[in-house]
Amino acid sequence: MNIKINLLPTVKKKKKKGVTDTTMIIIIIFFLVALGLTYFTYWNKVNILKSQLLSLNSEIERYKDMEQLKNEKLSTDKKLNYYISTTKKLINEEVKFSVFFEELSAYFPKYAYLTSLDVDKDSKLIRMTGVTDNYYTLGKLLFHLKQFPQFSDVFLSNFGKQGGRGATPEGAEKITFTIMAKWKIGGKK
Repeated sequence: MNIKINLLPTVKKKKKKGVTDTTMIIIIIFFLVALGLTYFTYWNKVNILKSQLLSLNSEIERYKDMEQLKNEKLSTDKKLNYYISTTKKLINEEVKFSVFFEELSAYFPKYAYLTSLDVDKDSKLIRMTGVTDNYYTLGKLLFHLKQFPQFSDVFLSNFGKQGGRGATPEGAEKITFTIMAKWKIGGKK
């Protein structure tokens, strides 16, 4: 019979603890909670960034409107400065518009009407557009304007018939015209 006797000191073997089901469930729950918190944090940041993007887009639109208003103001300022400078030049050269228009109207024949009068401040070129009852009146108007002391180089740049019946006594068609002239401010022939 063999008997085995172990003379070495005995060391207790530690049992390997196997991963139990309870620990595995706790680890999975912890992992899922961490994953959920991470998802919620990033989802919240994405929503904050989206709202900031929307507010930035509305600011951009507001600035576009402001840019358009600024451009309109600059355009209006340019026109206003043009009129102010023209008025100052005319005041300095002592042109009285009431006298000018009164004298000009004296040179217009019956049934000749101005619809527009434009003056270029730099070249002092005057463009008059209007309506007459016939070509004879237009010729008469040209002749009289050539005699006007404040105009030089008077010429007819455009003319034509206006459709429909006119309001002249004969009910004839109206003739539209554009006459150009150089303005001699305060000038006499």
